[in-house]
Amino acid sequence: MKKFIATIIFCLIIFCASICSAMKISVLDVGQGDSILIESDTQNILVDTGPPESREKLMTAISHLPKIDKLIITHPHADHVGNAFYLIENKPVGMAYDNGEISASSYYLNYLAGLSMENIERVTLKAGDVLNIDGATLTFLNPIATYDVNNNSLVFRLAYGNFSMLFTGDIGFMAEAEILASGANVSSKVLKAAHHGAKNSASCNFVRAVNPEAVIISAGKNNRFKHPSKEAVSIYRRFTNKIYCTAFNGCVTIRTDGQNFQVTPESGSDWLENFELTKEIISVQKI
Repeated sequence: MKKFIATIIFCLIIFCASICSAMKISVLDVGQGDSILIESDTQNILVDTGPPESREKLMTAISHLPKIDKLIITHPHADHVGNAFYLIENKPVGMAYDNGEISASSYYLNYLAGLSMENIERVTLKAGDVLNIDGATLTFLNPIATYDVNNNSLVFRLAYGNFSMLFTGDIGFMAEAEILASGANVSSKVLKAAHHGAKNSASCNFVRAVNPEAVIISAGKNNRFKHPSKEAVSIYRRFTNKIYCTAFNGCVTIRTDGQNFQVTPESGSDWLENFELTKEIISVQKI
């Protein structure tokens, strides 16, 4: 019996070690674009590379890393793939993943050229695909139907023990509706806001299904699109008052052991208190 109990305890220790190691997710401050770094015990995953004008910021943010094990490009717009070629030239990249969409954009074509030059394997991801990373799973939920470039973005849910985070690329109402109709599990502790907080994203039904405790928006300060929009922020405020934006908070970092998580902005800001909301928002409580 003692040997049996000892075996059980050993197995539990091994299980906890595989699940409860630290994971760090950094929504990088790359101006008007997206770049998110996921660091686990053995893997460095970069989701998008930001716009070309943020090259120095991106490379500084990842300078401590010997390599990028997985590069995930959500869609081929310049504010997401703009630094991919430069990254590939200057940092070893293990594998690349994208949604398979073809674009005539020079930044996208340079991304493909970089993969070819460095002989980096490229994998197209579709809904239902799963990547396993140090006890975490990345389940892809992106639309099956063909929409516009933004709505075709890769979407995935990272699950790590009791922690979860939804990555949404630049999807809008159409993709959100399809993902909900598919019955996919989008419920997540943290939501990376879609399309930099644009007014044609963040439908109430979608955010309700996610039911986030925290929302992180990646947007550039004083950008010409006026992101984040008051419409999207107002929807987020229905569910949480923990809303961070890289335009005001700088890099936003999430640390989790698979049980608890902590969100830490690079700088504090009262931007949300002074942000104009749509008139129907009267409470910050979850509905």
